[in-house]
Amino acid sequence: MKRQRWWVFEKEPLWAEIALLIFAGKGIQFGEFKLKMHEKHADAPLSPIYINLRGEPKGPFSPKTLAQLGYHLARRVLGTTAVGQHIVGIPEAGVPLAESCFTTLQYTQTNISLLKLNKNVSVEGRKIGTELTGEFKVGDSANLIDDLITAADTKLEAVESLRANGVRVRNCFVIVDREQGGREQLENTGVQLYALTTLTELLRFYAEIGLVAPEKVEEVFDYRRRVDEYLATQEKK
Repeated sequence: MKRQRWWVFEKEPLWAEIALLIFAGKGIQFGEFKLKMHEKHADAPLSPIYINLRGEPKGPFSPKTLAQLGYHLARRVLGTTAVGQHIVGIPEAGVPLAESCFTTLQYTQTNISLLKLNKNVSVEGRKIGTELTGEFKVGDSANLIDDLITAADTKLEAVESLRANGVRVRNCFVIVDREQGGREQLENTGVQLYALTTLTELLRFYAEIGLVAPEKVEEVFDYRRRVDEYLATQEKK
């Protein structure tokens, strides 16, 4: 009897293409890495996996790969019930993806525009500024675009900045959800997260087709369990 594969292509026919784009573009690395969470929790367990979905030179992705991923994000935006009036990339990694996404959306959504948030490095503890450039009016709605989500710190800053400008935020779109609490944080503020894939889906797929050893996958899952335990301990302090 033929073993049934765990993923379902009927739900998202181009899902495998997205997964392979990430892997072929060297967006997945294994080793020991500090993440954004280590800025607040320096003694947290190191991550055995690093996901870098940035464009060159800060990341491995070529302009062509970013354009392809932006196209897939646009398809996801169009699949929601409310497209909204604006696309906003979260500085810095989300900006080129938002631009690619917007390029695709323009073909069918003539009333959509691209807005830009500034990155405010002068304010300690805050990465996203409150300045919003582009044409918009109070009451408009916007879709946030970023590369991935672990915790939702920068996403929440972007939501706060947009709302301070009178722009509503209902949806946030990312390529990968690392499944470490970010989705829940956004939902608590009334923002729905849409991810093209999750880390669990990617790793199981890569293991299934022989790109990643099963023990590497288990190492990542064990790390996530240890991080959950660590954060639970920190909350009690």
